[in-house]
Amino acid sequence: MELLGYIALAVMGITLGLVGAGGSILTIPILVYLLNAPIILATSYSLVVVGSTAFMGLLRYRHHILFKKAILFLTPSVLGVFTARHFMIPALPHTIGSLSIDKALVILLLIFMSAAGYFMIKNSPIDVQNHLPKNQNINVILIGLALGVIMGILGAGGGFLIIPTLVLLMGFTMQEAVPTSLFIITVNSLIGFAADQHHFIASDWGNLAKYLAPAFSGMLMGLYIAKFVNVKALKKAFGYFIWIVGIAILTKEFIL
Repeated sequence: MELLGYIALAVMGITLGLVGAGGSILTIPILVYLLNAPIILATSYSLVVVGSTAFMGLLRYRHHILFKKAILFLTPSVLGVFTARHFMIPALPHTIGSLSIDKALVILLLIFMSAAGYFMIKNSPIDVQNHLPKNQNINVILIGLALGVIMGILGAGGGFLIIPTLVLLMGFTMQEAVPTSLFIITVNSLIGFAADQHHFIASDWGNLAKYLAPAFSGMLMGLYIAKFVNVKALKKAFGYFIWIVGIAILTKEFIL
């Protein structure tokens, strides 16, 4: 099972390299169900794995990143991530109503996976920068803050929501939005990790090294394969795969 987990991390890296978003949502299921990491600890691991692989990807497309323009989204998202990791995660109760905290986090993960799958399957053109809504800055700030909190709690990148926000509300082209999204994910992951890395023990650093190696390898493969495949069709297929994994988790945790 452990070997399968490492293979799955490589596949996650390949997906992130191919489509630039969506793959990171599978990091938590891989860590929890294939590598047997406790879900709270898995969210910390995921921040490092996702952030590191995103950084590898943005290096290739760094010339298309609009750093100054991204600040409007990045600032509230960083605040959300830091708040979640430094204040919310340590304060989580053992139970929420009749649910254990682990079950509650699984439910949140399933909701996020459903949304990720939908946006990847929808696959509609969103490059409509000539028709930006007026006074959109408040929407960008609120979305950035909310996404930062969710990323801080789950350790997932959220690129599938960042990219539409950058394009629809901030006037980015798709060529600019994908690498800028990777930049935002990288910074958010770094802040989230910095907020709680003091909880890590020696074995955690060893585990991270083992998890990063296949994820890095997968990212490099994905960036190379992207030159030869129809990324749009692959993105849609991966959206359905995310749903299938979500159904499997739902069945295991709440039905069987």
